[in-house]
Amino acid sequence: MIQLFERWLERWRRHREKGYEKRVNAYAKVIRKDNVHKQERKAAIDFFCMLEDSSIAVLHLLKRFDFSDENSIVDSKEKEAALAGIISHGQDAIPIIKDYLHKTERIAWPLKALLKLAGEEEVVSALDACLDLGKVDFDQSKVEKNFDVLCHFLDYEHIPNLANIAHFIDDRDERIRYAAVEIVTEKGGKEYLSKLEPYIFDELAENTRIRNVVLEAYVRHKWLIKDLDRISSLKIPGYSLSSKGLVTKVSG
Repeated sequence: MIQLFERWLERWRRHREKGYEKRVNAYAKVIRKDNVHKQERKAAIDFFCMLEDSSIAVLHLLKRFDFSDENSIVDSKEKEAALAGIISHGQDAIPIIKDYLHKTERIAWPLKALLKLAGEEEVVSALDACLDLGKVDFDQSKVEKNFDVLCHFLDYEHIPNLANIAHFIDDRDERIRYAAVEIVTEKGGKEYLSKLEPYIFDELAENTRIRNVVLEAYVRHKWLIKDLDRISSLKIPGYSLSSKGLVTKVSG
């Protein structure tokens, strides 16, 4: 009789596990789709928010951040709910978020979750780790990911790995060059003047705004131009260059 009960109990457990797996798989498909009924997706978010297993719940809640619903109010409510669900898992969610940041092209909301759980220094470190320093010129998704990562650095006070960021100062993409120059000049970066100074002499139209950022940084930090031989023939409207390489702004 006992053996019969144990066999029945084991069948019941397998049946329950199979049912649980089916629900997880079904809701996993719904939560990452933008073309389903809003109530279905809300049910999926609620399901994963109630799940205790962090490895499953956090991963699938993060997937809700990979798209935006056309209804901005619905989109915001769903993402806030997913964010709260992720945060509820506390420290267990941190490694899952960091891993997901490497895979996703939408990093803003996962960063919000990480900031709540780990703080600014760890967020900046995670962003550093997301930069792809390889040859990505012909992979637009990687180019866009690098640009998005760079844009987020200025949201935080903590100083990132400037060596990694300086890697992009002469990138092929003007947006990425601009973002890298802005970060390096904002966070200090005196050791990278050899990469910044060429922009002072660069008169290409495509680098105009980068040149302006560099000039403003030289004025603000009182950095000196090293290539003094080229200064005498250089005229930049709005700026004065001394014989010692000091850049100052002039009125009028």
